[in-house]
Amino acid sequence: YKSQGRGLTHAIADLSSCGSKQSIYVMLSRVKSLEGLGVLKWFPSNILEQ
Repeated sequence: YKSQGRGLTHAIADLSSCGSKQSIYVMLSRVKSLEGLGVLKWFPSNILEQ
């Protein structure tokens, strides 16, 4: 929650810890560009079916 309300130039995201598609959106939307985003682990595909 440290980045809440802030835009980040670089971030590494562990999307496997997200419990909903809304939390995935929030995590990814913090980064200003895709070039600054690294994904450590992807989310399970069943999250998109919720």
